[in-house]
Amino acid sequence: MSDIFREVDEDVRKDQLTSLWKKYGVFVIAAAVALVLGTAASVAWREYQASVRTQEAQAYLDAITALQESDTGPALGQLGKLAADGDTGYATLARLQEAAALQRSGDGQAAVASYDTMAEDDDVPEIYRDLARLLAVLILLDDGASEAVSARVNALLAPDNPWRFNAREVDAILALRDGNREAAANKFKSLADDNEAPAGMRSRARQVLAVLGVAAE
Repeated sequence: MSDIFREVDEDVRKDQLTSLWKKYGVFVIAAAVALVLGTAASVAWREYQASVRTQEAQAYLDAITALQESDTGPALGQLGKLAADGDTGYATLARLQEAAALQRSGDGQAAVASYDTMAEDDDVPEIYRDLARLLAVLILLDDGASEAVSARVNALLAPDNPWRFNAREVDAILALRDGNREAAANKFKSLADDNEAPAGMRSRARQVLAVLGVAAE
């Protein structure tokens, strides 16, 4: 009889973990896109205040407006042109937005390729190259080969990397996706117990640990 209850308990936990994976997979992607918009907008405004060319600022804003109105075709054209021809920080922002728009349109492969190209471009500030790497990982997290995704995540785990906590969360989700509950629990626990990690991230880690039956400190 105890075996039956154990099997039922395992099934319930599996359903809960699947639900968490779907929930947090979407959350992380949405958060990253919001991060692109928020951080990029801040950088763009500083660039604008530093007297960047008005036409590039306007071209960027026009493209964003088109995206918000779901006019994806013209928006991608505008972003692509700005990314290729821009001489200011707006070119970097345009590349991030172009890749994000490709993903939203359903072309994840093209979005990953765009992020990868950006990540290898020495003319792009390192923080945005690493952001591009992270965003590519988030797309591949759904169905990418584990070793390839893991290798990309590992490149972002350095203690001084500004995206290290995001990378650690993704690393834990990858272990969970692959069914490695022990590794996932250890990674989520490490994140939950790290006082330097963002509060929201620590809270999410504790929720996953609760489903896994692991207590956080």
